[in-house]
Amino acid sequence: MNAEQIISLIVAVLTGLATCVPLAYKLVQYVQKATQEKNWAALLGLVINLMEEAEQKFSDGATRKEWVMAMVQTSAEYINYPVDTEALGNLIDTLCDMTKVVNYEEIPTLEPVKEDTEMSNSNLVTVTQISPNKNSPRNHAIDRITIHCFVGQVTAKRGCEVFQPTSKQASCNYVVGYDGSIGLCVEEKDRSWCSSNSANDHRAVTIETASETVAPYKVTDKAYNALLDLVTDICKRNGKTKILWFGDKNKTLAYTPKANEMVMTVHRWFANKACPGDYLYNLHDEIAAEVNRRLSGGTSTGGGVTTTPSTGNSATGGAGGAVTPYLVRVTISDLYIRKGPGTNYGKNGFIKPGVYTIVAESTGTGATKWGKLKSGAGWISLDYAKKA
Repeated sequence: MNAEQIISLIVAVLTGLATCVPLAYKLVQYVQKATQEKNWAALLGLVINLMEEAEQKFSDGATRKEWVMAMVQTSAEYINYPVDTEALGNLIDTLCDMTKVVNYEEIPTLEPVKEDTEMSNSNLVTVTQISPNKNSPRNHAIDRITIHCFVGQVTAKRGCEVFQPTSKQASCNYVVGYDGSIGLCVEEKDRSWCSSNSANDHRAVTIETASETVAPYKVTDKAYNALLDLVTDICKRNGKTKILWFGDKNKTLAYTPKANEMVMTVHRWFANKACPGDYLYNLHDEIAAEVNRRLSGGTSTGGGVTTTPSTGNSATGGAGGAVTPYLVRVTISDLYIRKGPGTNYGKNGFIKPGVYTIVAESTGTGATKWGKLKSGAGWISLDYAKKA
C-alpha cells in the first residue's frame, strides 16, 4: 500500500469516526487539507511514531508534547516539510484528544462550542496579559472549573507574565494574586494549557491561585476571597446555578453535568502532582458551599464581603484546619462517620476497623478533636483513633 492509499484510508476511517465522535472533526480537517500537500504522509507517520515513543519516555503530557515538537522540527529537513509550530501543536493536541475519546475511561459528552456562541470574560479582572499558549477556540462548552495553586506568592500581573513565553508550554484562564488581584491570561472562549489533560482544559475554566511555595500551599485570605468572587462570577456568566464537588475522580469524570451545573476538578487527578495543594483541596467542599450560597442569592459577587476559610465549625461542615496528612488506626467497629466535625452533623454510616488518612482537623461537639478522612467520606472522632 503506497502513501496515497494510506492517507485515503485514514481519511475514510476518520470521516466515519467524526459522525459519532465530534472531537475527530478537527483532525479530519488537518488530514483532508494535508492530502494536497507534499510529504504529509511522512509528517503524519513521524508525529504518530514520536507520540508513541514519548508515551513510553515521559509521564507528563506537556513534556511529551514539547519533545515531539522538538523532534519533528529537528527532522524537518529529512521529511522535506515546512513545519508550522502552531499547526503542529494543534495536530498533537487533536491526536491526544482522539486517543482519550477512543481509549480513555472517561467518555465525555461532547458539546462543541457553536460558532455563534459568544463567551465573556470576568469584569473582576484587574490586569489582562494574554498568553500565546492556548488552543482557540475551545472545543467544548464550559462545565468545569479547575483551581490550581501557583506555588508562589505572586500578583496577578506577575502570574500572567510567567505564562507569556512560548517555551513555557503552559497557561491558565485566570491568575488570582496574593493581594486579591485577578489577571486574565487566556480568554474563556479559548482552552488554556493548565491541567495536563486536554479534555479537561477544553471544558474547564482554569484558575491559578497565588500560594506559599511549600506544602500545604496555603493561600492568603485576600486571594481566597477573590477566588470565591471569581468562581461565582464564572458560574453566573456561563448560566450555572449550581457548582458540584464530588471529591472523587471516577465519579466526577463519569458524571454528565446538567445545563445549569458546573463541576469542580483538580490537577492531581490528571498528573502526578500535589496541585492544588492540600490547603485548597481540603477547602473545595467549603468553596462549593459558599459559591452555591451566593448563586442562590446569599451574597453578590465582588461585594467586598470577606470570607475566612473555615476552621470546621460552619453549618456546612467546612474543611477544617488543613494538616499534613497522617495515618490513624481505627480498632472499634461502631464508630460513626459524620458529615461534619461534630455529633450534631448527620451520619454517613460506620467506619470499618483499619488504617485511614486524616487530612484536616477540627474541634466540634462530642469529641476532643475531629479528623477529616482523605477519601472525602466525612469526619471521625479522633478520640477513638490512634496515630499509626
